[in-house]
Amino acid sequence: DEDVASPPTLGDSVHIVQADHTANLGFDGTGWVIVVLDTGADSTHPFLANKIVDEACFSANASCPNGATMQIGANAGAPCTYAPNSCLHGTHVSGIAAGFSSKCYIPGQNDPPTCGVASGAKLVSIQVFSRFTGAANCAGAGEDPCALSFDSDQMAALEYVFDTLRARYSIASVNMSLGSGAFLTPCDTSPLKPLIDQLR
Repeated sequence: DEDVASPPTLGDSVHIVQADHTANLGFDGTGWVIVVLDTGADSTHPFLANKIVDEACFSANASCPNGATMQIGANAGAPCTYAPNSCLHGTHVSGIAAGFSSKCYIPGQNDPPTCGVASGAKLVSIQVFSRFTGAANCAGAGEDPCALSFDSDQMAALEYVFDTLRARYSIASVNMSLGSGAFLTPCDTSPLKPLIDQLR
């Protein structure tokens, strides 16, 4: 398979999955971990305080925080810095997944709600993006350099979740808000499918 590089993407989420209603019923993800494969998450952001329990990076263009193609451990899942707009994406997505503030879901007062889908959950931040430059790579990204994620880096991250992280944590889901279009038919030919099936 061609190793395709995809941009970060994000649609609506909290209202679609009715997280504001489930939280009011007491289902907030406590005891679970959400793995986020993205541009990295800012562990110092107030919305993510004490949320990130593990970090890793897989980046074929050697865009991990340590300048290598792979990094495991503290600060490995920190946000990229080379694309000012796209590098914020992973923090944004992590906040949607499990962000928490003192004003979460106050009935009748929060619209939209000010917490993540599972505000009681913890997070694993896995940075899977690489630095790209030039019009051929960054067309439509709105910035150059831009951030793109190789299928192979996503696959390495999913293998890491299966081989290592699932033994450490009760993982509820793996979030991948990235891509370049929608599948209108079953995506059985995707190189990611065997790994996703294995994780399921």
